[in-house]
Amino acid sequence: MTALPSVGNEIQGILMVDPGEENPGVRGREGSPDPSSPEERSAVPASLTPPTAAVGYDGFAWFYNRYWGPDFCRTALDIYQQILFPHLRADAEILDLCCGTGQIAAALLSRGYRVTGLDGSAAMLTYAQQNAPTASFVQADARAFTFGQVFDLVLSSFDSLNHLLTLDDLAAVFQ
Repeated sequence: MTALPSVGNEIQGILMVDPGEENPGVRGREGSPDPSSPEERSAVPASLTPPTAAVGYDGFAWFYNRYWGPDFCRTALDIYQQILFPHLRADAEILDLCCGTGQIAAALLSRGYRVTGLDGSAAMLTYAQQNAPTASFVQADARAFTFGQVFDLVLSSFDSLNHLLTLDDLAAVFQ
């Protein structure tokens, strides 16, 4: 792992993990070492790197999929159950914008919704396809995409849109 300037954010250390490193020392919630294999962490060919800022997500997609995605998904689904699902028809078409590794998409599919996921990271989408194999996934920049269909709901969970650093970029998502 590459040493970083003292910033006080342990996530920066995670981002610097070499996917081919035998034991990066990253620990899960229970404090146990990461059991995933180097092969799992490097399953996405470098040639799939997208031409957007999402490239930064490729290096820790395996970590997000294993540790963050499932926890965030459970929290979000409890909220969605109260405020969204009662207002959707049973077979609603949902766009999961900045879908990450697809845990939300998988949960939506299990409830009977039709799901399309969009993300800029090829590695995140590789996991999304594994987690939600019957969903459709598109690699694209959230600031510049088009679909020929109308969705009943566009969902962007967690802090995905917070990574857009200008008002122009944020506005572009909603165009």
